[in-house]
Amino acid sequence: MLRLYFLGEQRVSEEAASDAPSLLVGRALEILAALVVNAGRPQERERLAGLLWPESSDRQARTNLRRELHGLRQLPGVAGCIHMDGTALVWRDGPGCSADLRDFRSNSELAMHSGRNGERGGLLHHGFLAINSYTGDLLPGLYSEWVLAARESLHRECVELCDLVSAAGAVVEPGRAQAAARRRLQLEPLEEAGYQKLMELQSAAGDAAAAVRTYHRCSATLEQELGVAPGPRTRALARSLLGFIPVPRPAGGRAVMTLLPGVRTTRPVGREDQLSQLQQRWERACAGNPGLVLVTGDAGVGKTRLLATLLAAATAGNAVTAYARCFDGAGSVPLSPVASWLGNAPFRTFDGGGASRRRGDAGGPAPGRSAGSSSEGNAGVVAEPQVPHYWAGAALADAWRRRAFHEDLARTVLAPSRPTLLILDDLQWCDEETLDWLAVLFALAADAPVLVAAAARVDEPAANTGPADSLNALRNGGWVQELALPPLNATHTAELAASILDRDLSEDEVALLHAATGGYPLHVVETARGMGGATLTEVLAGGAAGAGVLSRRFEQCSPQARDAASLASAIGRGFNLGTLALAWPGSEQSLVRAVDELWRRRILREQHGGYDFSHDLLRDCAYGLVSPPQRWLLHKALARALEAQHPDNRDAVAAQLAEHYCRAGDADKAVAYFVQAGDAATRMFANARAVANYQAALNLLAVQDHPESTSNRELDVLLHLPQPLTALRGYSSPKLRKTLERIVELAEAAGRPRVVASALIGLFAAAFVQGHTQEAHMLATRALGLAHTVPELEGQANFAVAGAATSLGRNDEALVHFRLAFGQTPDGQSYILGTRIEVHARAWAAHAHWLAGDDDLALDCSAEAVDRATRAGHPYSLAVALAFRAVLLQLRTDRGDGAAGERERIAILAAELEELCARHNFAYYGHWGTILRGWAIGGREGVDAIRVGIGRLQASQAFARMPYWHSLLAQALLECGRREEAVAVFNGAESAAIQRDDLWWLPEILRQRALLANPAAARILLDRAELLAVAQQSPMLAARVRNTAANARRTPRS
Repeated sequence: MLRLYFLGEQRVSEEAASDAPSLLVGRALEILAALVVNAGRPQERERLAGLLWPESSDRQARTNLRRELHGLRQLPGVAGCIHMDGTALVWRDGPGCSADLRDFRSNSELAMHSGRNGERGGLLHHGFLAINSYTGDLLPGLYSEWVLAARESLHRECVELCDLVSAAGAVVEPGRAQAAARRRLQLEPLEEAGYQKLMELQSAAGDAAAAVRTYHRCSATLEQELGVAPGPRTRALARSLLGFIPVPRPAGGRAVMTLLPGVRTTRPVGREDQLSQLQQRWERACAGNPGLVLVTGDAGVGKTRLLATLLAAATAGNAVTAYARCFDGAGSVPLSPVASWLGNAPFRTFDGGGASRRRGDAGGPAPGRSAGSSSEGNAGVVAEPQVPHYWAGAALADAWRRRAFHEDLARTVLAPSRPTLLILDDLQWCDEETLDWLAVLFALAADAPVLVAAAARVDEPAANTGPADSLNALRNGGWVQELALPPLNATHTAELAASILDRDLSEDEVALLHAATGGYPLHVVETARGMGGATLTEVLAGGAAGAGVLSRRFEQCSPQARDAASLASAIGRGFNLGTLALAWPGSEQSLVRAVDELWRRRILREQHGGYDFSHDLLRDCAYGLVSPPQRWLLHKALARALEAQHPDNRDAVAAQLAEHYCRAGDADKAVAYFVQAGDAATRMFANARAVANYQAALNLLAVQDHPESTSNRELDVLLHLPQPLTALRGYSSPKLRKTLERIVELAEAAGRPRVVASALIGLFAAAFVQGHTQEAHMLATRALGLAHTVPELEGQANFAVAGAATSLGRNDEALVHFRLAFGQTPDGQSYILGTRIEVHARAWAAHAHWLAGDDDLALDCSAEAVDRATRAGHPYSLAVALAFRAVLLQLRTDRGDGAAGERERIAILAAELEELCARHNFAYYGHWGTILRGWAIGGREGVDAIRVGIGRLQASQAFARMPYWHSLLAQALLECGRREEAVAVFNGAESAAIQRDDLWWLPEILRQRALLANPAAARILLDRAELLAVAQQSPMLAARVRNTAANARRTPRS
């Protein structure tokens, strides 16, 4: 069935393919919309043609109409809905087509009918459905006269429905009534009636704080947009809530940035060049060039104000716009900026509870939300493992889910199919996961009209290198354009101050003001506001650098307002009055008055859902008003308030709770909440944040007075680290190895053999990947000794012993343990190694079987591994199976026989492996594919590909099988005629094999060296190769050596 989207977008697509491009564009889509808008009412052809082609002759217009109608009737489902009525066309709903506009109209009519008949239930039900269907203006971007008229009619109809639903549900369904009132404010932000109704509903529900916040929003909107104050009735409602007549805010509001959707701001002073550059970049984005524009500058230089102006212009142009802000400190939730964007109206449907309900298809929770267990419907994808989830391999297995989760979020942002502007403020505090997500967004966007405009301080030192690395990756991808913002010159400083004071400044005042503020707009504005009846010299007496000016602003406040500011500053981010009220020692009325005063003095600004400081420097100043002992009390009160607000599920606020308890001196609770925050971040695939949270818990435990009593708690925390650490840095991470070694030490002391065995298997993987083959075998053997008491780990331990034995050249031993692993491993994923062992063991065992001389069994074993991985639907295990199969095919192809067909087969398989790993973000095995593809295609291109793959493995400290990879490089060099380079690479491969005990391929390396050596040296090399192959129980390689010797008429000693 076709779905027609005319509200908030212009798109026609199959209902099951909601993300697909529109099947219709241009005039054909407009004709279809005109018929649907007038459904049931015949439209004369001549009138339609005139409406759509007003500048063409009547004849040409009719010709154009016939052509477009012919194309329309080719779409299945559409033809059955367009009927002839004499010389007119009429749309009648049919089974092959549905339209959001028709959903809105039909439910609106039913709601109105129910309202006229006094049926409150029907009015609320159908009215809610209608409002839910109205996702935006009719045909955004089209401005034909008929479109403008229909757009306004539908808009007013939805506003009327909001009024009816909010009135009808005031008593029986107050939550739905408030949601309808909030929707009305989105539609008509300048009509006071909407604010008045919402304030009445909130007051009736006993939420005076929310009602006051609505009043503040109303006042700020009217001031910014129209330059007027709220009317008498609105002020009377506020008086009833506050208990006093609200004092109007002082002048200067238009100089302050606002981020209310749909509100226009005046252009900032002295920023014409920068605004022009931003506008040009926005125009390029609208033309299909997505990317990130980054405005940089010192704190208070006006970065946010500049972005707000771009936001207002884009909103006025009917673009999809959304704002998000990052905050300093460990209390931030991963991907919270993305959650803020997705909470914006264009990205979600109307919700009676006022919030969107969204989950990633990959089983990840919505960003910024609680990260609890997955829904039952996704159980097959994300069910909790039966073994502990914290082991390193789980992260490698789940990497594809992280990518899928990010892609799902990106497609949500791209869904409106309209120019989209996303504002990201204070990017210097952005989490690594959000920046990584931006890379996914831009990769999917391709030519989508999307721009992310961000602001970042240049004077803020980075707390860690993760976000910086992610931002550099975006730069290297060509997605970032940077724009530096300097302070204002003296002329523009004077102009800005004059706009606040409503008078011109003298030359002496201008010189003093510019020298004292440095031309930073924030300090200029705050200085001008602080003057009142004082002189400029008096205002600046507190400090010429700006801090004194900000402190003076708080000195002008009442004691209660200063206390409220200090409490709010301790939160460290935007806040709602509910949290503040639970931590406030006085009455709710006194808090409301204090917040109102801070809002009137422009220290706080209203934002959807709560308040925030007008600038972070004001937040810092308010926090500085409090002594350290008082801060201890503030953080303790705020922690208890958050706990009271979230009694059942505290995942979403666990990081904040940890930070508050840490600053309140309660280390025990801080540790518990840091771990909970880390677990929540891990479930959201926010691995960098998870590691930071777990490390914060460990740091607190490390400074306890009696560390010996905390060893069990340390172990419990450490057990959570391997999974996100492996996903972040791989098995070659020194931190992972150190973590696993500490786990073994503590678990042995605590008498926990299962934990010891699991950690040893994890250490085996880390040591093996890093090229420490002998050590890996020793660790696997230790794990096997313990696994006899832990049956579920016995198969994994045997697998580890077998894998290490294969690389050590102990082929008989390897085959014995592979067979044991087959029988002891259930069909399921190892949350230590990350793969399905029944797949991984068969894939690796295929190499051992081939070395042992059983080519048919090797091929069968490899094919079975691929088949099991495919049927299991486990991408990581499939990558393992394909990687080992591609290596097996290469092992079977002696370069001497030059089987072109086999090489082509390997190239195809390697390319499939690369594509799978790129799609699911599996780095390690993707590098195998790059090397094998290079070997298969040969030539200069092949040499370059092999070197790229080897370089990436070495960069990640993955040295396992490196002698084998270098032998493939040497062969490719030799084929290109670069003999000397090939000899050097072969020599290096031999040395590495001996140094790292990676011996399984050494006989072949010696054989290849012999082909390039003089007769005497070749005989010695071939003798060594055969002796080694025989000792390793590798008849396949021994046969190759003998054949080479025979062909050269040089028979090595037996």
